[in-house]
Amino acid sequence: MGVPVQAGSTFRVGAPRRILDAKYVNRGPGRDYDVARDGRFLMIKGSPDDEDTRADRLVVVVDWREELKANLGPK
Repeated sequence: MGVPVQAGSTFRVGAPRRILDAKYVNRGPGRDYDVARDGRFLMIKGSPDDEDTRADRLVVVVDWREELKANLGPK
C-alpha cells in the first residue's frame, strides 16, 4: 500500500491505495524487500501459477538491458 503525503507547515496524508498487484515472495516475519539507493523496491516475484510464493530458486541477471536487447531483436 502507498499513501500520498504533503509536507509543509501541516503534514497531510492521503487515502491509501494499492501499488502492487502481483504476487511477491513472503517468507514470514521480517522484511522481504529492500530499497535501492535510487528509490526502486527490490523484491522476489512469485510464479504466476504458484499459489505458494516461497522462493525455491533465485535467478540474478547481470547486464539485463543487453539481454533484453538481444531477446527483442532489431526493430
